[in-house]
Amino acid sequence: MMDEDLSRPVDRTSDPSVTRPGPHSEDQADMSEKGRTSIDNTNATGPVDHFGWLDIILAFSRNLKWLILVPLTAGVLAHMASNALPKYYKSTALLRVVGDVEADIRSPIVIDQVLKIFPGPERSVDLRRAWLGDKFTLTRLRGPAGKVGDPTPLLLTVTDEDPETARKITASIIETWLKLMKPAGTDAKSIENQVKLSTLELSSVDAAIKKIEGELGNGQSAETLAALYTLRKTYKKEILEFNARLQGYQPDQVIVSAPTLPDEAIKRIKLAGPIAAMLMLLASAGVVLARAAFHFGHADPGRAAKLSQIKAALEPWRRDA
Repeated sequence: MMDEDLSRPVDRTSDPSVTRPGPHSEDQADMSEKGRTSIDNTNATGPVDHFGWLDIILAFSRNLKWLILVPLTAGVLAHMASNALPKYYKSTALLRVVGDVEADIRSPIVIDQVLKIFPGPERSVDLRRAWLGDKFTLTRLRGPAGKVGDPTPLLLTVTDEDPETARKITASIIETWLKLMKPAGTDAKSIENQVKLSTLELSSVDAAIKKIEGELGNGQSAETLAALYTLRKTYKKEILEFNARLQGYQPDQVIVSAPTLPDEAIKRIKLAGPIAAMLMLLASAGVVLARAAFHFGHADPGRAAKLSQIKAALEPWRRDA
């Protein structure tokens, strides 16, 4: 009786020391397993974070000294370099012209005559012409609306390192253009022949008018006389224009304002200091953000792998440099 039969199963349901599984024991076991897995993953990779505004502000605050000194230094150096550049002066003259005269003013015959007075630093003819051509500009200004053929304003601007030279070049261009625009040789002969022909035609018209003035009794004579009056007016206008072309342009008819003597130099680069400081500030901010992003990426295993790939791709360029 003292010996227990080992082959018979033992009933332990009545033993309080044995823990019996409840109806939710399997669910609790799964949740415990998932919790342990989550904790392990958190310990392995750390909490998930993103590069946000606070990181940007932190990066700027840590490099605030460089963000101030670097742009300020660049602005001061750019301002000093701008002031060290050669000074230039502009002389202007306002003209009143008829038709397209820009090509005539820039013609080689005018340029070469001016180069005889101001030869310039270049040796070859083409380079000297280009040197003088770059010194002046012609700007057609908007004047009051008028008829076709009416004079329009034209602004001549000459730039030079010496204010007196700028004024003299402006005056020389105008004087040479006015002188060379006066017809000579065969051109003058052709215009003189046109004047003679128009004068003969005008004489014929005047004779016809005198003859018809006594025949105003019928309507046909009145109509013919009106047509002759119009024709006479046309011939007179042609003769005046031809004589004006023979005499050429007169300075008092063309020059509205004489060439000016500039007293203040112009700046080729305006606001060089502030522009350089702003550009350097943007560049410095970009460098700071890039460095902060790289440091942030090294702390993240996922981003660290990508950074390693970037470094490997840039390695041949670094060796060549």
